[in-house]
Amino acid sequence: SHPPDQCQGSAVTYVALCVVSDIAMKKRFRLCAMATGMAWLCAAATIR
Repeated sequence: SHPPDQCQGSAVTYVALCVVSDIAMKKRFRLCAMATGMAWLCAAATIR
């Protein structure tokens, strides 16, 4: 498993990619859904 700080950093990275891809490709929904899912999984792991 990943340390909480590394996990949090990964979540931030996914969200950043989501924003960039939204601007670049206008395909926000798919990538943002994935980013949000990763962030939620990360948060759940951190809470435990």
